[in-house]
Amino acid sequence: MIRGKYLEGATDDLSVCFYIRREVFVKEQHVSETEEFDSEDMQCGHYLIYNEDDIPVSTGRLIRVDQTHFKIGRVATLKEYRHKGYAEFLMLALIEKARSLGALEISLLAQLTAIRFYEKCGFTVADEAIIMDAGIEHKRMTYKVPEVHSCQCRQEH
Repeated sequence: MIRGKYLEGATDDLSVCFYIRREVFVKEQHVSETEEFDSEDMQCGHYLIYNEDDIPVSTGRLIRVDQTHFKIGRVATLKEYRHKGYAEFLMLALIEKARSLGALEISLLAQLTAIRFYEKCGFTVADEAIIMDAGIEHKRMTYKVPEVHSCQCRQEH
């Protein structure tokens, strides 16, 4: 069974999250460690996704921007586990955690090659501006958290 674990940067051990990010961003994409790991890591939440064999395969972080706006970042899945649903599971977990904390809007910076993935997760491109982050082209994307309505149905007699 796929499962997720939410970790607090200030109190929990993030070494496995950092391992996945180092494999994906530092080794594969040649991002410097000083750009990849920053002070926000210790001030935000992180999700770690485990596959059916209980191997950690995917991670991402959730930053509170203000009371109702959150930012998802550092979404990474180990290469051999991509295209198997783990990143989708991760995104659902991050979105649901943000919703539970009061999010009305979630934003992220998407690498151009990942825009279709994030669109499938419900995000939309905010504008056409290209943003360079760690030497990689990105676009800003947003997700409007749907309001949860209680059902006010009444049975017809």
